[in-house]
Amino acid sequence: MKYLIFVVILMTASIRVFAQLHLDDPAYKYQTVDGKILADQEVNKLLHSRQHFSLKEIANSNGTFTVTLIPISNKEFHKIIKEKKKLARQMKGQQVPDFTLKDEKGESISNYTFDKQKVTVYNFWFTTCPHCIEEIPKLNLIVKDFPKGVTFIAPTFNTHTQVAKFLESNVFDYHIITNGKSLAEMMHIRSYPSHYIVDQEGIIRKIYIGSSNRVIKQVRKEIMKLLKE
Repeated sequence: MKYLIFVVILMTASIRVFAQLHLDDPAYKYQTVDGKILADQEVNKLLHSRQHFSLKEIANSNGTFTVTLIPISNKEFHKIIKEKKKLARQMKGQQVPDFTLKDEKGESISNYTFDKQKVTVYNFWFTTCPHCIEEIPKLNLIVKDFPKGVTFIAPTFNTHTQVAKFLESNVFDYHIITNGKSLAEMMHIRSYPSHYIVDQEGIIRKIYIGSSNRVIKQVRKEIMKLLKE
């Protein structure tokens, strides 16, 4: 199972409860615990190395943010994964929370936008997540295989500009929601990619965390099951 998880350590009131990567955003500065400033490429390399990290994000008075990468042990990492997955999976059986955000075209979109007679598939991702990017061609095939009765949504905390840049060299057939950090918070997303399968009544029926051929098969299987109900 492939996944990428971000852990937040709450130190003071100025630290955001839900730290995320905002690479290519000049308002965000990344550093090591000893204060060494990191370039975006260095951040990406570290976060996809064998070493695991928590992210401590501090809001500065000038409107910028400082994110410190704090190494954690494998034991701590796997404990956090277990806890975060448990929290996310508690969403199963619940209604999708109300939201109103913007899509990649800048148009308003909310959970009320979707036809209640359709199955909705959410893929939580971000533009610099290698496992998210790796599975996109497989997700595009699922979209083509279910042209009717299913709405495919891809919320990301990335900005409209970051998504537009990503789509210049990548094809993603899901309906992308940008600046979706608030929705990720409400649905307890801490690992990427994460897939939520929602039935025709807006109830979350299945949650799949991570990226693998098995996950893709499960997503496809659950869609077929709900369409037959």
